Amino acid sequence: PGYEANVRLGEAVATALARRAAEAGHAIVGELRKRARASAAGPEVAGCQVNMSFLVSRDDSAAFCAEAERLARQYRDRVVLRVAGPLPCYSFVEPRTPVSAGR
Repeated sequence: PGYEANVRLGEAVATALARRAAEAGHAIVGELRKRARASAAGPEVAGCQVNMSFLVSRDDSAAFCAEAERLARQYRDRVVLRVAGPLPCYSFVEPRTPVSAGR
């Protein structure tokens, strides 16, 4: 095959790998949601299939991290799972609606 065929093959492989990573990411999120009080989608990050924040009580944080580590091992052939935290819970704060001056 020529150059264009190789490019198409490379694009097809990249698309398939991204799809597998996204599917694994969503499965991981589904499992971690069971251990969290709340979850919130984060902004898109280049090279990241899924960006989520989880609200976890301090008492449950060790079990949550252990589950994340287990899932990271389970899906290691599809994704690299990165856990950052604990962080401030700003992802779960609703923005205030401004009060008009006439009220």
